[in-house]
Amino acid sequence: IKHAQREIQRQADAAIKGSIIRAIVELITNADDSYKVLEKSGINHTGKIIIEYCRDKARGFVRVMDVAQGMYQDKMVEVMDIGVEGSANYSDTDIDVRGLFGHGLKDAIMGLGKATITSIRDGIINVFTVFDDKGWEFKFDSEEKKATKSELDECEIPYAKPGGLKPHGTIVYIKLNKDIKRPLFSTIKDNIKNHFELRTIIGNKNREVIIREITLNKTGKRRVKKEERLNYNAPVGNVIHDDIHKTKNTKKSF
Repeated sequence: IKHAQREIQRQADAAIKGSIIRAIVELITNADDSYKVLEKSGINHTGKIIIEYCRDKARGFVRVMDVAQGMYQDKMVEVMDIGVEGSANYSDTDIDVRGLFGHGLKDAIMGLGKATITSIRDGIINVFTVFDDKGWEFKFDSEEKKATKSELDECEIPYAKPGGLKPHGTIVYIKLNKDIKRPLFSTIKDNIKNHFELRTIIGNKNREVIIREITLNKTGKRRVKKEERLNYNAPVGNVIHDDIHKTKNTKKSF
């Protein structure tokens, strides 16, 4: 599937501006939106969102995982279309969602590098690669098939789901372009933890947002150097003034 490179790149540059932090914000928000859909349907879930960051100059990457709804191949084709605004996946719902794999996912990928997206729904796994060498394209690595236990383990998706559901979740892996600035892990962590768009997500008791620092050895074997669950606690303030004031010629108060 191909789209005009110039238009997509313009959107990505305006939204992401080559910022790893901006891209992670988009991906976390997408995952949170997907969990909202499960909650609306009364489906139990872990609420887990895992962010992995590798700062390696040549092999650096960002990886964001959730155990939310996931998608089939045909739905992924639909929501990745350049003309789609917001979420085609859940457009028939009345849930207050922000992105859900509309422009947010496209922007994050085009703004940082190339991506491999793994999505599992009802135990069916799809793996597809997104790239931009010849325009906005993506290709499925294989036909839809039942996910094996080893594939689920690699995606950190439990085989037995709460409520008896079949496995589901999405993993977005973005290999960073060499020209992308790579902040320190501590900078990424602190900015994500305190980002104004993520405070309600990180502070939600039904979410578990985890961030990991990943290192790679010469053979590419990965190691989790640091891992931390993010928390946000709203600052405590003191009431300075509490009163009702009425404006002239109106019944309104403030």
